[in-house]
Amino acid sequence: MKLSEFLTDLENMLQDVMHTASNPYIYGLFLHDIFRYICGENPKYELSDYVDDENCILWEDMQYGRCEFCWVNADKEPYGFQVRDEYAYLPCYDDFVEDLAYQLYGSKNGAVLEKARKRISSLDFMNGKESLDLDVSLMDNQLIETVFLICPDFFEFAGTNEKYVRILICTFFEMLTVCGEEIGCGEWRLLNLESPALNAWLQFLYGDRVSDQDRLNSRQILTRLVDTPVAIENC
Repeated sequence: MKLSEFLTDLENMLQDVMHTASNPYIYGLFLHDIFRYICGENPKYELSDYVDDENCILWEDMQYGRCEFCWVNADKEPYGFQVRDEYAYLPCYDDFVEDLAYQLYGSKNGAVLEKARKRISSLDFMNGKESLDLDVSLMDNQLIETVFLICPDFFEFAGTNEKYVRILICTFFEMLTVCGEEIGCGEWRLLNLESPALNAWLQFLYGDRVSDQDRLNSRQILTRLVDTPVAIENC
């Protein structure tokens, strides 16, 4: 079999797996090892590390951030993606409700805790609606402000962009409610990708040498490009 045929078959297999696998990032690491082998390097892990859940080597490396994902050299050279990952630690649901109740009402008794839970469930997206649909601006809402105060490290990645804050707020509460029976804190690994090439293009775009019409056309193309969802979502 030719290498090109092998890579085509491998791509087809991984595309099928990615849509059904519970841990798709494992296949990303597996693909990285395959490329290392093709390039004459020694794979970092043994096959048993991927297929045996009891094998601790791969899982410990993932937990402590020692795994290298394959970016196909997209992170190289001056205009390559700048990749940064950071950790955000979240409390379990009951601990969070207690902190929320105390911050909002100055107490943690049973009635106040129930009041805090009802306030969370009153958010529209918690009832299956697509948007938060808050009465006031999202950034000025007392409940959301209090959430920022309790878990600032999780929301610092969104900055002040309300669109991204809404996404993180939804993810935050979904995680807390789904993992409500968990004990301790949840650890999230948040990945930040920045494109120096796109930054440089935007600087040029808003310079004096670009006409208003060309600037508008380019912005429309960039908007469609940036809003296009990725092919694989990390669960």
